[in-house]
Amino acid sequence: PSVASLSRHEAQQWVDPAEKHFQDVILSLRSYRNSRAAIHALPDEVLLEIFWLLARHSARSQSYSRYTDRLLTSSVCSRWRRLSLGAAQLWTIIDLANRTLAREFLVRSRDAPVDAFLSHDATPEKMRSIINLLEPHLHRIRMLRFSVRWTSMENLVSMLSAPAPQMERLCLSLNYGRRPPSTAMLVKNVIFG
Repeated sequence: PSVASLSRHEAQQWVDPAEKHFQDVILSLRSYRNSRAAIHALPDEVLLEIFWLLARHSARSQSYSRYTDRLLTSSVCSRWRRLSLGAAQLWTIIDLANRTLAREFLVRSRDAPVDAFLSHDATPEKMRSIINLLEPHLHRIRMLRFSVRWTSMENLVSMLSAPAPQMERLCLSLNYGRRPPSTAMLVKNVIFG
């Protein structure tokens, strides 16, 4: 029987597997072609160094590219994805402004020491959410930089009372109004003993 004489259902049953087969062939051909690109002549170590330089440069950006550059390198091809996801160090510079991406970066950084920052002031509610996100990882925070309101200070200080054995640098920018004496004393007692 010819294809034209098939019922709609029969044609669908015949076309779907054929279409899947051709998609697989096209995917294999594209993969082969891409594997011959000049970039694939670079050793993994060189690519990872390029990715790391991009990550450090992007993290200083004030634009959304501080996230997207690292995300894009993990989406170019299967080799770049394998390298990016396998290199925990690439994900250790974490902007906490986007908690969804920060959570993903914390997962991808595995147990590596992380540098986390919040470059703009956060409300007390957002600070609490950020602190909840960071608390399980406090043992591996190497640098923490926050811009906080005095009303958020107590939440932040309560988190900082937990051990942070890898902490090398803590930068706090305190905003909005006079500091209440009780909070100032709490900061003094926790940070300076």
